[in-house]
This record gives sequence, structure tokens and C-alpha cells, in this order.
Amino acid sequence: MEIIKLIEKLKAGTILPEELERLKKLMEDTKVSKELLSSFQESFDRLTDPDLKNLPPYPHRQKSKERLLQSIQRSGVTEVRKRSLSKIRVGLSIAALLAVVGFLFLYKPIRPETSDIKWTEVQTSHGEKKKINLYDGSTVVMNGNSSVHYSRSALDSVRLVKLEGEAYFDIMPNDKKPFYVLTDKFITQVVGTSFNIDSKIDNLIKVTSGIVNVLAVDKKETTSILGQPSALNSNLQSLIIENNSRTTELREGQAAYLSNQTWDVSAIDPNNWHNNVLVCLNEPLQKIAEKAYRFYGDSIYVDPALSKRKLSITFNNTPLKLVAETLSELSDGELKYDDKNKIWRIMKK
Repeated sequence: MEIIKLIEKLKAGTILPEELERLKKLMEDTKVSKELLSSFQESFDRLTDPDLKNLPPYPHRQKSKERLLQSIQRSGVTEVRKRSLSKIRVGLSIAALLAVVGFLFLYKPIRPETSDIKWTEVQTSHGEKKKINLYDGSTVVMNGNSSVHYSRSALDSVRLVKLEGEAYFDIMPNDKKPFYVLTDKFITQVVGTSFNIDSKIDNLIKVTSGIVNVLAVDKKETTSILGQPSALNSNLQSLIIENNSRTTELREGQAAYLSNQTWDVSAIDPNNWHNNVLVCLNEPLQKIAEKAYRFYGDSIYVDPALSKRKLSITFNNTPLKLVAETLSELSDGELKYDDKNKIWRIMKK
């Protein structure tokens, strides 16, 4: 703001005669005065904080206060000697404004920076589903045997979630606050889109709308970043840019599997577990059984002799008993039900 710059020059004693005249006109302009006072509103609000008395004082406030008062007094004497009565009034107005500025400077509360993030945790057991409504309007639908951590309050520059397991995200667009999902092995960065992440069985992300960036990164590389909430966005963006070889961009209809910090990108079936459809394409029987356990909640035990046999199958609102029977038939196994332990067993014949 121009008036602030001129006031600073006046305080420093470097203001030129034409600049002083300009300052006088600005001081007489009602609109400029309102804008100036408005710019100080936040500082005044903080000064009314009942906890202000508990905050540490500005360490050099007494010396600065003395210098400020001397400056005001010198300004007042100069104005009396050199200016007319109208200019004296301007000088006094400026002096008063300087006093306000000085007061705000000297007594601005020193608020300690938050050193960590306060998390809320939500968990699901096998076969359980939960939906989380985040404060920005985004939603997270959790699959079974999963865990989600999200900040209890809005962060300044980012939206952030930590995931272990599987969840489907529908993110509200916000260009100014990107959304990050952190897992043990990768980071997902989005602005507004919908996607599914499986961080436990497949290390997979599927994008159903929009665009996302995914970075293969170990959990250890993000631990220190989470300890600096005020620089989260810049630090996370730098991490993604600096590790370009481990980062890939995914668009609607694409999926990426992570293997040894390398992304294998392919097309996806739009159906997913969150709309009660399980799609398994050329996957080992053991992995299919794990996904069924997470989704249904009842265990399917697979004989080690059959565990690596690969199958392609889709279940659409299919009861678990029929799932177990189909898997057993396709793998040429024998299905038995352990009623005592509530386990479906697919055994080699």
C-alpha cells in the first residue's frame, strides 16, 4: 500500500518534499484511511485476544518504543516550526498513525508454530465399510481391514490423509489446497478427482475421474515433512519434483501398480469394490482370497499347492459361499467349510 511506504519513509527521515505532500493528500482521503484501518483489523483482533497476556512480549519493545516516541516528538517540533496550522494537523495525524503502527508492531502477539499435526483415526475390521466426510466436502469410503488418519482441523496449505489398507476417495476441487494421500510406499497428489488406493495387497491406485500424480517414496522420507506443518505443501511438491523418475501421472481410466519403486500403468475396469464389484484379472488365487476376506469378513484358506494359480474373475454382489465355490472350481480344488473356525478351505484334491 502506497501510504504505508510513505509512512515508513517519514519514520526513517528520508521522505522527500513532494512525497510529504502526497502523504498529506492520502491522509485526507477517506477511502485510503478506511483501507489502511481495514488492513490493521486483524492485528487489532489479535490484541483483543483474552490469552494475549499469557503470550511472550516483544523482547526489544522498550527500546523501539523510545525511538518511536522520539521520532514522533521530533516530527511534531519540525511541523510547528515549518508548517502552517493545517500542516500541523496533518503532522499530528501522521504521528498518531505512527503511534498506532508502532503499537501494533511492539505488541503483536508471538504465537508458537504448531510442531505437529493432531490426527483423527478411523479403522475398519474385515468385512466392514465406513464412509468419512472430510471438512472440505471430500469423502473417503473405507474397505475392510483399513485405517485412515486425517487432520482434526484444516491445515493452512494442504489437505492431507494417511492410509493403510484400501479406500475410495472422492475429492472436492480446490486449486489452492492440493490433496495428498500418504501410504507407507507412495504419495498421491490431486486437486479434485476420484480414485481408489490399495496400499496393503496390490500397492495400486485406480483413477476413475480427473488426474493424479503418484510418487514411489518410503515412509521414512515423509516423516520429517509431517513435522513441519507450515511448509507441508512446498515440501511435498519439492519431493515429487525432485524424484521425477519415481513419479507418474495417471488419468481417468488408468491404474498403476507399484513394484520395486517402478509404476506399471494399465487400463482399468470402472467397477470396483465400493459398488460391490470385485474384479480380479490374472491374479494368484491367494491374493484373490485375501481380497475376499477384506471385503466379506470371512476367511478363505488356500492350500499352498494352489495359492499361485492365476485366475480372472468378477464378482458382482455375489454371496461369499458362491465366491468360495467358484474359486474352488476354477482352481480345480476341493472346497470344505470349517464351521468351528468359520473358514472356507480350498484344498488340493
